[in-house]
Amino acid sequence: MPVTSTDNPHSLLYGLANGSVKALEHDEAIAANKTLALQLQSRLQDFWLLNSPDGLWGPKSARALNAYKHFQNLSEPGINPHIAASLLNTKPTDLIPGFQLNGDWPSRTVMWITLHNQHISTNGNDGEINVVYFRGLDRKGEWNGNAPFVWNDRRCVLVIKNQVPSFAGNWLGTCDPGEYYWENPMNQEGCADIKAWQYQAWSVGHHHGSTGDQLALVQTGDITVLRGRLELG
Repeated sequence: MPVTSTDNPHSLLYGLANGSVKALEHDEAIAANKTLALQLQSRLQDFWLLNSPDGLWGPKSARALNAYKHFQNLSEPGINPHIAASLLNTKPTDLIPGFQLNGDWPSRTVMWITLHNQHISTNGNDGEINVVYFRGLDRKGEWNGNAPFVWNDRRCVLVIKNQVPSFAGNWLGTCDPGEYYWENPMNQEGCADIKAWQYQAWSVGHHHGSTGDQLALVQTGDITVLRGRLELG
């Protein structure tokens, strides 16, 4: 029996899924139906893609729906029976095939990397890891203001074991050069700052110091840097 009653918190989504509610192909059409927009936002919140549903469908809501489609390999525009059925039938833990997510910081890291079509090493049981740096976050993953020339970033080791992401390590670190070399660059074009993206440019090796060799990650591939006297603050 077609579901069109607004008594159900996802009633219009059910209606879309069973064909009793007309498909909406554009964000403008979704925005014009505030009840449906609110139900869509509520369901997207279940997948940790939105906060605080309000029925106002705008760019953030549209990006959240597009992210869901990306994760589920859906390409149709707007919202139709196929997409509505997927939203209703997919468990949040199964948002991204091949992973079991729960909305925590490691899970959201997997979501970001996947959304940007980057590689994730998933054989954590065989020792594969992913090293991820976060600018301006504290140990709990909360924003700390990201003041310049302060060690206020995090270096985390993301591991996927049995499809579940977790951090095997979470340390204080920095993604940026120090103040001395920022003010006194070794290159006339300015101090080098690694451009934020994904690189497969480091391998396990040794650093050679005054106290002898030390096991470390050493650069073995190309990276992209930004140079110039940028204003920090």
